[in-house]
Amino acid sequence: MAGNSRASILEKMKAGSITRGWGAITVFNRTRLNRILLQQWIDKYDGNAYMPPFSGTAFTHDDKTEYAELFDIVLGAPRLSFESADFNNSAATLTLSILSGTYTSYSTANAMTTLLKSFPITEAMNYTVKVEVDLAVATGEVDYLGRVILDLSRGTKFECDLAESSEARRALGRYFDERFRALDAHRRQFVLGLLDLNGYNPLTPKRFEIRTQAAPGGNDVKSSTYQDGAVVVFIQVKASEFGGGMPPPDFPYLIPDDQDAQGDMYSATVIVAKEFAAHADEDKLALISSLLFPGEQNVFIERDRDTPNDLAIFGNIDPSRTAITIDPPLQSLQAGSSPFQYRALRDGKPLSGVTWSLRSLNTNGSAGEIGRTNGLYIPVAFDRLGRETVRNVITASYTDPATGVQHRVSALLLVVTEPMSISPRFVPMYLRGTQQPVTLVASTVRDAALTWSQPQYGSVVASGNSATYTPPAQPLAEDIVVQHIEARNGATGETVKASVLLLKYAVDFDVTPGFTRGLNRSATIQLVENARQPSLKRRWTVYGEGSVSDAGLYTAPATFTHPVAVVVCELLDTAGLVQYYGYSIVELTNSRTEESWTGLKTFNIRKIVDSAYSNGMQQMSVKILVETSPVSGTVYELNEDEKASMKLVTKGNRDELPFLGVGEEGIEAGSPIVWATSLERNRFIMSSAPQSQDVTPPDNVLVTDLDLYVHVRGPSPTQAPPIERFVASFTGSNDQGTFYSDLHPSENNNDDEGHVTLKPVVPPVKVASDYTFRDDRVAGGGKEGQGRPTGPGWDPLPAGENDFDYFLKTTDYWRVGYKREGARDLLFTRCNFEGHQSLVQWESEYGNETMFSYTGYAFHTFPPQQENKPENRVISFDDILGKRAVPVLKPVYENAEDPVSGQLMLTLTRVDDLRRSTATDLLALNDISIVAALLDLEGNRHRLSFRVAPDNRNKLLLNVLT
Repeated sequence: MAGNSRASILEKMKAGSITRGWGAITVFNRTRLNRILLQQWIDKYDGNAYMPPFSGTAFTHDDKTEYAELFDIVLGAPRLSFESADFNNSAATLTLSILSGTYTSYSTANAMTTLLKSFPITEAMNYTVKVEVDLAVATGEVDYLGRVILDLSRGTKFECDLAESSEARRALGRYFDERFRALDAHRRQFVLGLLDLNGYNPLTPKRFEIRTQAAPGGNDVKSSTYQDGAVVVFIQVKASEFGGGMPPPDFPYLIPDDQDAQGDMYSATVIVAKEFAAHADEDKLALISSLLFPGEQNVFIERDRDTPNDLAIFGNIDPSRTAITIDPPLQSLQAGSSPFQYRALRDGKPLSGVTWSLRSLNTNGSAGEIGRTNGLYIPVAFDRLGRETVRNVITASYTDPATGVQHRVSALLLVVTEPMSISPRFVPMYLRGTQQPVTLVASTVRDAALTWSQPQYGSVVASGNSATYTPPAQPLAEDIVVQHIEARNGATGETVKASVLLLKYAVDFDVTPGFTRGLNRSATIQLVENARQPSLKRRWTVYGEGSVSDAGLYTAPATFTHPVAVVVCELLDTAGLVQYYGYSIVELTNSRTEESWTGLKTFNIRKIVDSAYSNGMQQMSVKILVETSPVSGTVYELNEDEKASMKLVTKGNRDELPFLGVGEEGIEAGSPIVWATSLERNRFIMSSAPQSQDVTPPDNVLVTDLDLYVHVRGPSPTQAPPIERFVASFTGSNDQGTFYSDLHPSENNNDDEGHVTLKPVVPPVKVASDYTFRDDRVAGGGKEGQGRPTGPGWDPLPAGENDFDYFLKTTDYWRVGYKREGARDLLFTRCNFEGHQSLVQWESEYGNETMFSYTGYAFHTFPPQQENKPENRVISFDDILGKRAVPVLKPVYENAEDPVSGQLMLTLTRVDDLRRSTATDLLALNDISIVAALLDLEGNRHRLSFRVAPDNRNKLLLNVLT
């Protein structure tokens, strides 16, 4: 981008504040956000949250005379661009590359089904799905993180360029729109960034809105910055009572385009409103530490700052020094090729001590091998690849010896049968009237210059990796000609061929199947002609390689040169003349369809924990077990794609339970969802210990063993949904359909066989007697009467009470405890105050009163926060107190007291030198209650209010709210 230097941005900011009432603005550019998306997309493969391959059909014309068949379409990482960004909304363009699959199109005109074209897809072909999507805002109920969500189901405009016409591209786009909407949330959602809304520092984010903005020239296709842009987040901070208004469309683009020897100097900017800039100077990390990114791999790193009016902090979203990456994150290799070296990197440098592992998603025996300690990958042999494209996940595991923190990072590896591919691989042409030329595009695993062969009939005009074939203008002597066109890699000698079927006459009848995808070498397929003239003689002929019997049984060759065979059926009259004909296209493949399971011996589901409070957070637990039947004495386990499709459905209606969204620990408040599942055990305590029955399969038996966790949320805290029965289901590969556990019981037939009964429980009613609220003197003396004078007039204090008469400058810590229904001690995992966070009170209401008490608070989550969310373990105060020089606030703990994670603590401090008449600003905190909303470790919500006792400024009172 040109003309948007750091100096020019600062010059624009000198004219006045640009925050328009917002406390802060953050801006993140496309390049770094796309790196975050790539990391998340890869991370999803380290588990079952990855996007599945798509197979199905879609009409590509409104009159439904043409349709496309998509098979095993694998989409790559989403990439953001901003050519259509409008500052009035949060829209952006999302592009997903198509990594592999097969595309086939058909015509159904004239009551005939005719193959139009077919080709396998590789990443190098650069086919894409494009989506215009609105970014969304979501706030977690538990972690209280504000998320900027990219959800593929929120697309407003879809297009796929596998087809040529704009009508067909939009139709294919609608197909992907439907498929994205059908995905579970954890498979279709990505998180661009997070704002930590916890805490009460003046610069802690409170609320935010997002917009998208094109960079200068970003929406001009002729500009070098075309598609560049940023996500802009407008933040209301805790110190601001109100949020701001949306700036005008000419709001400046705030990421400088300055460059140094390494390239762009900046990728992110933070603006702090001038009225809050002083807080940024005092606590320079207060806002920046609230800017979080998913995956623990990226952090905002400040590079420099300036204050032309508002405070501008320029920096970058860069990998943290502890982040582990794999090089490369995405790779394509040919089966049987040379070994490939993977590397694990930390801070850009090779990392030792890494353990490597490998698993295939869509095969059982075609993964290849990887060195456990050296990361050297050896592909499977050429003649043993189980599919045309095998998807492998490479994982590097590392334990930091200094911290003991475990890291896992993955990469996706595509192993293919052929080093080159071509689009289309097959296309028919009727040599009647004017025929449009066809463009062929070849791609290779190893980039190199290509040369193209000249056909016997027609002509080819080549340009790099594409060539245009024009059919002959003059009629051919033959009725049927298969014209092969070859592209050759000049560096390696590798070749790929496209086949053009030249036909003098239109076909008269269908042959079933009309198209066979990927027939193995030496395999057979029965072809059936659909002509209705039984008296005519049939003659079967192969144009290409392989053979066909008089009954239409086609046998593929053991080896082949041309990957497409045309099998023609002709109907002859008594004179031997052809009266009618039809044909079938057989696509040959060098891959070997591997053996797989064909039936289930056992498919069962067991309850581990079968009840939970209906608060959306506490989990129930079930275990799914699948054992397949042997095939010729060999047992084949479910593949990873099949395992990833596992879910729960209601026994009665087969309604699917949705999975939780990205980053969600439970069903959030306000969600319409009643039941949901998760693949992860969350931090909340289950209602009971797991059942003691042994549901783990023996080591010598190949059984798929999957744990799912179930959440339920009632319509209100006092009402639970009814008990429900659930069944496990999964989708089999190779068009095997959907399987249900209650239709495949094992021999142990009992009341719960094949399904589980799960029981929501109404959350407990909270009463005052469930809570403890005790004080502890930590500074100033007088703890439980210690140091109190004795003698006449000094009565001994009751046990457990502190002295306030003799000691005038003291600090007490008041800790809140909770015992559910008086029986079970529980800690808290979250605390948020609703409004003010401190109380004040003088000894009297006289203006010259100086005896003064005030409160602070401390809360630390349980379990303690993760490495990427450092906890500020200090005492906090309301901002009204924080702005004053007197009283002097002490954020550190007295006497090295160790704060307890999961426990709310209020501090009560007494001083004798703050005159009431000079502290009228503090009256807003006088004679009020403060309210804290807490979540305990069973997921239940608590609302507690605190106030100073009306007749005793030395005592705090707790009240339980509904």
